[in-house]
Amino acid sequence: MHSVYLRLALYVLSTFLGLTAAWLAGWGVAWDADAQSLTVHLPTLLTAVGGAVAASWGVFARWGVR
Repeated sequence: MHSVYLRLALYVLSTFLGLTAAWLAGWGVAWDADAQSLTVHLPTLLTAVGGAVAASWGVFARWGVR
């Protein structure tokens, strides 16, 4: 896979991946099937966004600007 596609996928999916990990751990993300609503606690969202930023910096440090 070309590194540009990998970088783009990591940039786009990093927040989603962080929230998925929190959901699987049972930490701050809940799905209510009856109301069909997803509840995300603010600290969990901020942690996922922080993890996404760190992942983006890691990708940028690895491949830089090309």
